[in-house]
Amino acid sequence: MSADWEEVKRLAADFQRAQLSSTIQRLSERNCIEIVKKLIESKLIEVIFTTDGKEYLTPGRLLKEIRDELYVHGGRINLVDLAQIIGVDFNHVESKANEFLNSEPNTCMVLGQLITTDYLDHIAEEINEKLHQLGEITVAEITKLYDLPGDFLEQALHERLGTIIQGQVDSNDSRTFFTDSYVAQHTAKIRGALSALTRPIPLSSIINHFKFPEKLFYRVAEDLVKEGRLAGSISGGRSERAIFIPDIYAASQSEWIRAFYKQNNYLEYDAVGRLGILDPKTYLKKMFKDEGLVFLSSCCVGKSIINQIEATIEETLNCGTWVDILPLLPSIFTPEDFHGVIAAATKSFVKQGSAIHVYCDSILVSNELITTCEKNFEPIMETKAKEDIVKSPHLFNVQTTVRASAKKEPPKGKQDKKEDKKKKSSGGKSGGGTQGRETKTKNVKKKYFTGKEAEDADYEEESSVKAANLELEFLNEDEVLHHLKKMESLKDAPEDLVSVLVDELHRPLTKRYREVAKTLYDTTIAASGATRRKQHSDYQEKFSTLLGHIVTLEKATKLFSDDVASQLNKHLLKTLCSDLTNSVVQYLVQEHGLSSNSDSDASLTPEQRQKFINKFPEEIQKPLSKLHSSLNAKTLDDFHSAIDVAFGAGICDMIIRRPDKKREFNVIQYF
Repeated sequence: MSADWEEVKRLAADFQRAQLSSTIQRLSERNCIEIVKKLIESKLIEVIFTTDGKEYLTPGRLLKEIRDELYVHGGRINLVDLAQIIGVDFNHVESKANEFLNSEPNTCMVLGQLITTDYLDHIAEEINEKLHQLGEITVAEITKLYDLPGDFLEQALHERLGTIIQGQVDSNDSRTFFTDSYVAQHTAKIRGALSALTRPIPLSSIINHFKFPEKLFYRVAEDLVKEGRLAGSISGGRSERAIFIPDIYAASQSEWIRAFYKQNNYLEYDAVGRLGILDPKTYLKKMFKDEGLVFLSSCCVGKSIINQIEATIEETLNCGTWVDILPLLPSIFTPEDFHGVIAAATKSFVKQGSAIHVYCDSILVSNELITTCEKNFEPIMETKAKEDIVKSPHLFNVQTTVRASAKKEPPKGKQDKKEDKKKKSSGGKSGGGTQGRETKTKNVKKKYFTGKEAEDADYEEESSVKAANLELEFLNEDEVLHHLKKMESLKDAPEDLVSVLVDELHRPLTKRYREVAKTLYDTTIAASGATRRKQHSDYQEKFSTLLGHIVTLEKATKLFSDDVASQLNKHLLKTLCSDLTNSVVQYLVQEHGLSSNSDSDASLTPEQRQKFINKFPEEIQKPLSKLHSSLNAKTLDDFHSAIDVAFGAGICDMIIRRPDKKREFNVIQYF
């Protein structure tokens, strides 16, 4: 023992002596840094610098520290915090963390955090405790509590459901969890609350009253209905309008609807809606899908009403009369319903080609009645047309008058175009002015209107039609109404129907009357054409004879002295010249349809002649006024000028030749 103790003392002395002695060669810190740098450059060693640059870590050491820190922090650590704790750049920590994940299957990366399955098991235990305390928990609440993504938590919880977490997930919402006892408790309450109902009630009212969890309530209620543990049905889905309808109420509801339809053959949507049915139209379509109901705007009707209306319409068409379907329909029907019923009832008749008119929303009128009403006015048309032709023939000659005025005053735009055309064509083919070469134009027959002539013709025709339509009328609306009321088929018709028929028939009757009047006038003119031609020939012969006498006698007056010749000329103007003037005026009076009370041409006094002249249009009135004034002159020069104008185009349209020597000799022999 003493030898051993001596050995120990000797070794201790050697150790102390070694500690107190100084080394001959010693490396400085700078040399160490350079050596490490050289080794790194030579790739003999691999180290990681710390952020302060005073320490080195090997990759293995870094992985070990990451594993240690993850364990120390309970299985969850942020990479940013990890880099600060270890004192290494974040890029190195992130790179080694990815290598760590490859080697550790029980660890995952979530939002820059390393999380182990142990940590997830731990929070699952906490969530399970919270679930049993509350009975219901959602992923949204857990997300706020643990600051993790909802999808990640949802997947983790579903993996541990039934093991760590004792509960069940909502079948319609995978992010909501319940405990079995919580579901059983509320199922019993919901079944009791809904079983006690005897009338429809909104589910939102039950939820608010009993403070049921909304998601669980809809799920449990639907399951109870499917399993047959609730005698009722839910309409409206999971919305605020959802209603629970007990079977006992649905049975009475259906019984009332069927009884009402069987008795009345129609159903009103509002009445069905008052029973608690949210969509009456859809409900009735499902209930009476085999009945063939016609769905209108406010109600639906059955085949019985439609068949009754069809029979009435058929009878109306066969009799050619009218019918009001308003008494056949329920009082709750609106005008829109009338139109729908009529459309459904007349569908088959329209396919067959029958024409049916609908007036006043509910009155049906056959096309035969409309035709009868129109034919009832045909005798009146013929009678009135004959009266108008006799009393007012100028209405049928209005086209001539209007055409003359249209030629006299064409529209401003057309007049300007005419002047421009004249200016352009004034110089002939090769140039302007009077120096251009004269060109020949082929004389063709004017068969059609072209260019400017066609425009003028259209304007004249349009003006004449408008003027004629303003004057030539048939009956006013009151007169048409009076005649319609006299018809046997319309004696019992409502005032509204007759008024509508007046509006419907007035314009067609007026148009038809104008056609009848024009046809009758053309027939009358054609019949009297021969008579008028003979009268024209007689007047032309008379004018020629009188003018021959006047010319011959005027030459005879030149054989006398000036005083005697002047007296003879005045006498000639008062006699033969006045007779010729009166004949011209009488001829024009007949041509223009003016009334004359005189029986002979010579019976016209100057005052009567002037009155007739004032009745003529302006283009005729001016030449006749000059002819009338020339009868008061001392010579026949003015008379000859005026009578030539009167015989010319636009007034009498006659060619009166001056007497030759042979005719003068015959006149002298006559006298």
